[in-house]
Amino acid sequence: MVASAAQAPAVNVPEGDGGCGLRDLCPQDKKKVAKVIRQVVDLQQELEVQRSRSQDHLDQTEQLKQLREKNKEVVKENAGLRSKLAHALALLRMYQHKEAAVVGLDIVVISEVALVNCKAAA
Repeated sequence: MVASAAQAPAVNVPEGDGGCGLRDLCPQDKKKVAKVIRQVVDLQQELEVQRSRSQDHLDQTEQLKQLREKNKEVVKENAGLRSKLAHALALLRMYQHKEAAVVGLDIVVISEVALVNCKAAA
């Protein structure tokens, strides 16, 4: 290729490369490339933040699911304990009534024995 006076001077490009480098660009184009690179870096950082937020959300969702399952287990255990407590209280009341009846009979029997003894002594 022959360079004309109107064209920019030919740039020496290595045979294997097939293109030009940043040093071959004009200052305006270098600024444009730098701006694009900054945008790419900013977008990568924003993407990383979004991925992190998404992972945090997934982790929190999983933790919430586990807490709900644990809560169900605790509620079920609580219901079982309440049932056992109600049964134990019912047994306690029954034993108290039986004891009261036995104590009442003992008092009646003792007073009858004392009455018989008093009559015998008289």
